[in-house]
Amino acid sequence: MGHWVRVGDHEGRVAEVTWRATKLRTKSGNFVIVPNNIVSKEAIINYSEPAAPTRLEVEVGASYLVPPNQVKAAILEAVRHCSRVLEAPAPDVVLLSFDASAITYKARFWIEDYERDEGARDQVRTAIYYAFQRHNIDIPWPIQVQYERDLPAEDPDARLAQEEHLLSGVDLFATLTPALRHEVAMSAPMVVFGAGETIVRQGQPGQSMFIVARGTVRVVLEPSRQEVARIEAGGYFGEMSLLTGEPRSATVLAVDDVTTVEINADLFRRLATVHPQAIEQIGIAAMTRRADLERVKTATAGAVAVETNTLLARMKKFLRL
Repeated sequence: MGHWVRVGDHEGRVAEVTWRATKLRTKSGNFVIVPNNIVSKEAIINYSEPAAPTRLEVEVGASYLVPPNQVKAAILEAVRHCSRVLEAPAPDVVLLSFDASAITYKARFWIEDYERDEGARDQVRTAIYYAFQRHNIDIPWPIQVQYERDLPAEDPDARLAQEEHLLSGVDLFATLTPALRHEVAMSAPMVVFGAGETIVRQGQPGQSMFIVARGTVRVVLEPSRQEVARIEAGGYFGEMSLLTGEPRSATVLAVDDVTTVEINADLFRRLATVHPQAIEQIGIAAMTRRADLERVKTATAGAVAVETNTLLARMKKFLRL
């Protein structure tokens, strides 16, 4: 009895409790009668327990032009001068967020009686306003600043030249004619991944390979997360899924922000039709990479040998060559 509580959407001082209902007296002097079957289902906040002092919070925005510590000091000065705020526990101020028009601060302070919370908040807000006036701290109006600038148009020729140069340094594509590399660059999109992002996951289906244009990726084996390789700009991964359509054999994650060129099976199928001799070279490079990975996973050279003997046939079957 006599405690300030919130029951669901209702708030007030407990005036009476019977076997059927709980009667709350609100701050406006009205009674709210809440059936006890409702009380038993709702979360109850007791503002009077375990101790009478209650902490309140007030938010205020201040100009970006004033250092945060200066703003906090002005707010604390204002709060401490309020008669309804307790000296202990001591009030404090935290920087809450950087918003569109202002830095938002939160003043946290304690009062003796929750029934007087609205008056206490009013007193604190008023004191902050005058403290800001004394310290020349603005409470900004909502504002929107529009900047206009001419962004340079993307040069598609420069992007293509960059991709062609990248492809020329990859052993899988180094023997292609400039015209074929140009075709690959025209059709292969650049894809960006953020640091820590998973690019491919072991066991998932895939029909593409990636060439690292910028950044570094790391190759790990699941479920141990053992790192088996790091691939930097100019390197590539995912070629087995591109060539055979089999699930990813390892997980690849971006170490930092990474830009890749993705080559899918349809593009490679067109390339292989025009340039079939590239299949054997690509197959040899893929088998070498696969053998290294299998040695780490199984430490069994025999299993690798069986795989390499059938890889070219599987490639041609998947690519329908």
